[in-house]
Amino acid sequence: MRARLTRGMAVFWPWALLGAALCGAGVAGYDWVRLTHENHLVRALGRSDDVAVSPDASARLLLARALFLLRMGKPAGAEALASRVAARGTPREAASLHYDLGNFYLREAFARIGDARFEEATPLVIQAKRHYRAALALEPDDWDGKFNLDVAMRLVRDFPISPQGKGDTLPASKKLWPDLPGQPEGLP
Repeated sequence: MRARLTRGMAVFWPWALLGAALCGAGVAGYDWVRLTHENHLVRALGRSDDVAVSPDASARLLLARALFLLRMGKPAGAEALASRVAARGTPREAASLHYDLGNFYLREAFARIGDARFEEATPLVIQAKRHYRAALALEPDDWDGKFNLDVAMRLVRDFPISPQGKGDTLPASKKLWPDLPGQPEGLP
C-alpha cells in the first residue's frame, strides 16, 4: 500500500508542477500583452494621436492622456483625470500631473501678461499656484515645483483675508469714563 502511494505521489507532483508552471506562464503572458498594449497607447498619446482611454485604465495611461490633453490646450479634461491618477497611481505620478497643470496655467498667464491682458492673467496664476501647492504637498522636495511656485507667488501675491466687518478701526474701550488724575500723594 505504501509503495503504491509513493508511486502515485511520484506521478502526481510532476504533473502538479507542470500545471502550476503553465498557469504562471499564462498569467505572465497576459501581463505582457496588457503592458505591451498600454505602452502602445502611451506612445500614441506621446505622438499626439487622440486615443480613447478607459476610465479604469492604469495611472500611467491616465497620466499620458492628461499630458496629451494639456498639449491640446484642454486643461479641464486633464484636471478631471487628476483624481483618478491620484487614486490609482503613486504620489509621484499625481504630483507630476499637478506640476504639469501648474506649468500650463503659468505659461498661459505669461502669454496674457505679454499681451498686456493683466486681468485675464490673474486667475490663471492663482490656478497655477493651487496646482504647485498640490504637487508640493505630494512631493515636498521637488525643487522645480518650489521655484515655479515662487515665480507665481511673485506675480500675484497672497494677502491674508481680514475678517468681515472689523475694518481698520480700533476696538472701543469698555470704560465709559476715562481715568481722571487724582490728588498727587507724597512730597515733591
